[in-house]
Amino acid sequence: MRKRFLKTSLLAITLELVLFSFLGPVGGAEVSDTTNDAAAPKSEWRLLVDGAVYQPLNLTLSELATMPTTTVNADLYCYSSLVSAGNWVGVRLGLILEEAELHNVTNSVTFIASDGYATSLDMRTAMRKDVILAYELNNQPLLEVLRLVLPLANGDQWIAMITHINISTVPASIPDINAFRPPKFPQPSATPQPIDPSQPNNQSSTPQVIPPSPQSGNSSIQQEFPSSNLQMKYDYVMLTVMVMVIAVAAAYLILKRKKIKR
Repeated sequence: MRKRFLKTSLLAITLELVLFSFLGPVGGAEVSDTTNDAAAPKSEWRLLVDGAVYQPLNLTLSELATMPTTTVNADLYCYSSLVSAGNWVGVRLGLILEEAELHNVTNSVTFIASDGYATSLDMRTAMRKDVILAYELNNQPLLEVLRLVLPLANGDQWIAMITHINISTVPASIPDINAFRPPKFPQPSATPQPIDPSQPNNQSSTPQVIPPSPQSGNSSIQQEFPSSNLQMKYDYVMLTVMVMVIAVAAAYLILKRKKIKR
């Protein structure tokens, strides 16, 4: 009798484990196994600067940290969606290029990430004082190790995980950084505006809708899980509970039948 009960219990536990193996973790965020080179030890990270330079550089993060730092307050937008915001800390790109001693004629700078992604800037933009290679955001090290901070440009030009900077004398196909502008929210006037008495009282006018201003200093964007995913996970939990209840009930009936036969 006890052996049959144990077998039934083991069957219920096995069914539960099978359900969890197919349905995955329940009640929490899904675990991603996606990895990238940013997870590699930062002590092994190298930034190569070469091309039309007299002094190619091969810098470590420690060497970058010893260079004069620049802090830029900027918002990272990707097609009007805020991704990150705050104080970016790093080294001015122009300073790094000066250390590499550029040739007399240079036209473009190409950035290459560890995953193969690349983007380019014209030399004039690259030498701007607010363009930096950042390794910190709001006093926290960047998970992407190095990111190009390019205020007012779209997020696809804020390349991350930079491992290689190549200087060229040939103009590259460079997107217009002025083609994108973050959304501007109108600010209410502090001084009430006088009403024109000549305007008829029955004249209709459309009131100006002022969207709420974004919170300053918020460098993290909360991810919302769709309600359908939550409902699906709830169904999984209920299904698991039902299987366990059925298994316990079956074990109880088997024990009861044994007692009646005796």
